[in-house]
Amino acid sequence: QELELQAVIGFKGTVQSSLILHPDQEHLIFPLGCTVVLRNLLKRTQCFLQGHDNQVNCITVSKSGTLLASGQKTFMGFPADVIIWDFAARKEIHRLSLHKVAVTSLSFSHNEMYLATLGGQDDNSLVVWEVERGTAVCGTPAATDTAHCVRFFNNTEFSLVTGGNYHVVIWQFDLPNKKLRPTQANLGQTKRVTTNVLIDQNDEFVYCGTSTGDLLQVELSHALFKQLCPKGGPGRAFSLGVTATAMLPNGDILLGTGDGIIARLQTGRMAIVSQCKVLGGVTSLALTNDGTHFFCGTTLSNIYWVDTDTLTAELRNTCHHERINHICFPAGYSEVFATCSVSDIRVWNAATRQELLRIQVPNMECCCMDFMRDGRSILSGWSDGKVRAFLPQSGKLLYAIDNAHKNGVTALAASSDCGRIVTGGMEGEVRVWRIGQQTQTMEASLKEHR
Repeated sequence: QELELQAVIGFKGTVQSSLILHPDQEHLIFPLGCTVVLRNLLKRTQCFLQGHDNQVNCITVSKSGTLLASGQKTFMGFPADVIIWDFAARKEIHRLSLHKVAVTSLSFSHNEMYLATLGGQDDNSLVVWEVERGTAVCGTPAATDTAHCVRFFNNTEFSLVTGGNYHVVIWQFDLPNKKLRPTQANLGQTKRVTTNVLIDQNDEFVYCGTSTGDLLQVELSHALFKQLCPKGGPGRAFSLGVTATAMLPNGDILLGTGDGIIARLQTGRMAIVSQCKVLGGVTSLALTNDGTHFFCGTTLSNIYWVDTDTLTAELRNTCHHERINHICFPAGYSEVFATCSVSDIRVWNAATRQELLRIQVPNMECCCMDFMRDGRSILSGWSDGKVRAFLPQSGKLLYAIDNAHKNGVTALAASSDCGRIVTGGMEGEVRVWRIGQQTQTMEASLKEHR
């Protein structure tokens, strides 16, 4: 009998444009490993779409919200699947298997009849699928260099845009002849790596976010480069690139950067009106229908709720953004548990899945942890060879055993009478420590493990 997944604490912030607010304004959709999580914001419940056998690399939702598509990455030489899901029934409709190694971008046409998929660096092909039958209509190499993103126009299903390394291409989808006809956008002397594209409501302009930290405005009817933002030369560009873009109902543009800045641009002048800073590089901006607020996802796995007028960010969700080394419950108590990761220890409420406490030691990795049996301290072993004990409510340091092991403490356990702890080190030693009121002394050191 398989264990059923009840809930997850996590959000993979490194996937581009992965945080999506469903058109029903109730569900937040994001990938987590091989699973797509649908989180109901009002009822605080979670559903899971499971069907991928490797990491989900991109997701998208159709305009009405009835369909959801997710693409994965896999190992070299293997096919990477795209799955089209029925959102209401929470089940798989079609599995599209044509791309190799990875799928990097997906886009539904405005009438939901077609789905465009873009293969990864090793595949680099653009394929248009008929959604109803789940069959490929036509496909073509996306460009001579790597393409990163694809987007259908907002008012026609016969035009799309792809952006990538040193190119922006506008495609005409010729259905009777089953062909995709490219028009290379003329960018003049400007050479940029486009990582995301945004098309305005009337299909007049496409705005291309680049890895050099500027936004290109390209006219779609003539495939002509119009202007660059921010103006003032390379020194004014956003650091670490423009990583996410979204359009407000009044035509203004929101953009997020790899440095954690969210900025609002006035479209006509392409001038920055306001900006704010969040923790981690911005990878997703998910607007509400009325455009008054939006969710922002970052590489440090934080989800913020931001007001569009004032650009004030409120932290809504947070979790570990790197590997989790250890997890433990206190003795005889299952309402809280603690986890340790590369940069910190966190204590969580198991019922509400909210973070209660965070303990950080700069530039150190916590390798193992345990609760003392009396619940009065959290023991932890660190990569600098120290054992540190913290108070479980305030997170203050109670005591530290310096140089407990060379090169780091990798395992740790407390005795039931709270008088001793046993630690294991990177070099293979096992050591027993007596814990007194004010002192911590070593009682024994064993070296059997090689």
